[in-house]
Amino acid sequence: MRRLLLPLLLALALPASAVATTLRFDGIGPLDLGMTTADAEATGWIAHKAKGCELERPAPAVYRLDGAKAPDGLRGSAEFAAGKLRGVTVTRGAHTAAGVTPGVTTFKGMARLYRARGYKVRIGYDATFAGTFVDVLKKGEPLISAFGGGTSGRRIAVLGIPFVPVCE
Repeated sequence: MRRLLLPLLLALALPASAVATTLRFDGIGPLDLGMTTADAEATGWIAHKAKGCELERPAPAVYRLDGAKAPDGLRGSAEFAAGKLRGVTVTRGAHTAAGVTPGVTTFKGMARLYRARGYKVRIGYDATFAGTFVDVLKKGEPLISAFGGGTSGRRIAVLGIPFVPVCE
């Protein structure tokens, strides 16, 4: 009981904007995969537009999740291709419904949580990126992915829906 009560008390003591946000398979907060850039901008969650991977033509647009209405402490980005939100990544201030949290959850812990929910999970080290990727799949398609390497040790550093984007 004490373990359940402490997070609840902490959540009540923090302003709503400081409470961790849930990263869903289809979005985060008011951002939904497939929505237009204009609709995403209207949420107030995204700001600071930059060019994404220039190896892709046309290069996607990437916004930080630090708009005026985004929760305090949320760190990540939203990637748009052809004017539609195609992916979201987070490094802090969010967790999944299964309880996976960047900087806290290990690769094996994430795999265990999603396998227990009936999903196929793939874990693999990639020498090109010097880190480990974890992919949660349904019918062979990625739902959510994670990456960690370097100083993150065996812990997830980045969560991405439907995948963690890379530019090679």
